[in-house]
Amino acid sequence: MKLGALAGLAIVASCGDNLPPPEPGPLAPLVFSPCLDGMFECGTLVVPADWSSESALTIELPVVRAPARDPSQRIGVLVFNFGGPGEPTLQPIVDNYPAQPFATSQDLTARFDWVLMDWRGVATTTPELSCLDATTGSALAAEHFAPGSDADWAALFALGSDVATGCLANGSNTALLARQDADSAARDLEALRIGLGESQLNMWGVSYGTRLASMYASIFPEHVRAFALDSPMFPQPSLPEFLTAQSESFDAELGRFFAWCAGASATDCPFRTADGSGARVAAEFEQLLDNADTSPIVADGVTLDRASIDLAATTQMYFPTVEWPPLATALASLEAGNGSAMAKLVMSSAFDSANDDNAFSSYQNVCAQDMPIPAGLDSPASFEAFAISLAQLAPHVGLQNAAAQAFAVSWPTIPPFQHPIGNAAAPPLLVTATRNDPATPYAWANELVAAFDNGSYLVTYEGDGHANAQFHQCIGEVTASFLIDPTKPPSTTDCPEVDPTAQHARETRAPIAGRPQRR
Repeated sequence: MKLGALAGLAIVASCGDNLPPPEPGPLAPLVFSPCLDGMFECGTLVVPADWSSESALTIELPVVRAPARDPSQRIGVLVFNFGGPGEPTLQPIVDNYPAQPFATSQDLTARFDWVLMDWRGVATTTPELSCLDATTGSALAAEHFAPGSDADWAALFALGSDVATGCLANGSNTALLARQDADSAARDLEALRIGLGESQLNMWGVSYGTRLASMYASIFPEHVRAFALDSPMFPQPSLPEFLTAQSESFDAELGRFFAWCAGASATDCPFRTADGSGARVAAEFEQLLDNADTSPIVADGVTLDRASIDLAATTQMYFPTVEWPPLATALASLEAGNGSAMAKLVMSSAFDSANDDNAFSSYQNVCAQDMPIPAGLDSPASFEAFAISLAQLAPHVGLQNAAAQAFAVSWPTIPPFQHPIGNAAAPPLLVTATRNDPATPYAWANELVAAFDNGSYLVTYEGDGHANAQFHQCIGEVTASFLIDPTKPPSTTDCPEVDPTAQHARETRAPIAGRPQRR
């Protein structure tokens, strides 16, 4: 479909646009039965597709519960959300249970019923949002999101129009396109609480999962017992602010990787070790990119050009504990003429339409509703100009980060009502943030605490990376202690930086939460 061909298509909208939906009414108790080899109990929560309308459309949300393993110590229910938006929450916990999802010596499986439910439209839910067909999926998988000419941009916007057409053509999307937002998901969470028969909820939300947690605390403050928010989203939705702040943070974090590499041992960072400033490492990286412009290496069927190397490198900024050493090795190998290791990183960061249709579609749809594209940025020309300006601010990630959001120009929804974030009536929340977080910049944590203005606690990890409760004991123990007893202030508000190399030697498991769908 050509650019602009959506003009004659119907726009999906909620019947109650810009009006707050009512709170969930009386619901039947959830019924559970043993499942998954008897380790869990399974049930299904049925919720209206649109909490603000009388439509008969519903969404089925599978619920999995692991009862507290020591009933005598049971505190209540602990729910999770791992963000994305579009990342599954249910399966990662099930696959690893009873392992704790973050670094703590305290056994939360003994004290809480662990209750797992994916965001509406995501992963296990019915229906799942799906906007891609074979053609658009293949085109998306081949897209580098690094347009270098007006023709490249026109092709990207045309792909966005085709994806939007696919969203509307898929009848199973009808229940989701208008309401896959954080406000609706928070009301689903309240329906879950009611169905469980609990007076209050406990929650660990990560990355975009903090938006769901903070939205719930804003709408239903009286039903919050202990909410821990790791790597928080900012409270006031703004697509330009989101893309600008995140892009600058990723570029800055890449610079911190260079500095770490320069001061590390040759074993930990074989790419370059020199004077500790990082300048030499940065220069070598830029030389690799320049070489890729003129003579890209093809390794294992992957063309290692500037865009793919930049994407692979910046994607490794999320979790320094497990990702910085492999990146350093891949860069050293590439400099020596062997691109196999870098090709693996490129493939791990690329879009796989066979597996990620739902993750991609949900990410775009939630962002379009929670962070609608503003007037003045909603035409192809204005969005292209914004992306080019962002590339100047953040040369390594700005262009790709913005281009990956070009679908917002054609996305076929009208933003629904969103309850504002913040409510002083909520009990104090625990907000944990990383000083040098590439994906959710540290300033957002301060903004979220200020929005609630209720004495919420901010605990800072003074290092690098994203969703650090998973890797760093200080953050993990503070989180576990707060969930167990939210009446006690955190034992510390400052967790010292841990060298990624030292941590890598002790801890090599892959993260289970917290990587947003950033290109």
